[in-house]
Amino acid sequence: MTLDQDHFFWGCGEPVQFGLYSPVIDRLVCVGRKYELFEHVVFLMSSKIRLLIVPLHLAPNFEIDLIDNTCCTQWNVTNWPPNSLDMKFNVPIRRENFVTDTCGELNERPDKVLADIQNFIFLSCYVIQLFKFSNNYQYRIFSNLVEMPFDNYDIVKNLEQQCYQTIYLSCDYFVVKSKVEQLCQLAEKIL
Repeated sequence: MTLDQDHFFWGCGEPVQFGLYSPVIDRLVCVGRKYELFEHVVFLMSSKIRLLIVPLHLAPNFEIDLIDNTCCTQWNVTNWPPNSLDMKFNVPIRRENFVTDTCGELNERPDKVLADIQNFIFLSCYVIQLFKFSNNYQYRIFSNLVEMPFDNYDIVKNLEQQCYQTIYLSCDYFVVKSKVEQLCQLAEKIL
């Protein structure tokens, strides 16, 4: 099983880079530059996998193009707090205490479960960016606050909620992808 290229993004090439780290499998599963986006992804993926946001750019061995989303699952984080399943990563206290480190080949071929998790993350990023970080979202919020005309606010909000519920509650990536893309196309026509 390989990664679905429709919503894939590289996640590297920026001076600030965050990673979504799973302490259970001791692997990075996604990297990117938008902390706020990853906060939403962590919540949306909580039904599937435990994820923590790691500031990779604070590691002493950080290089701008070292880790991307094609190889991130071959990396882990060393010197992680021992009870990291219960804690958030405390940036001010622990930023000098961790490094990213290669952990060897995970598999000769990509693991289907891990690839599905990554595909869900990429799809989640796409949906969240569409509904939460687009100019249309800002306009919807503004028009709702000052009673400007955005006639379809409730319809778009309902489509957004349906997308989130579908991702959160479903396990079959390709079924979810099809349904979410249909909902997003409807929302884009309205926006």
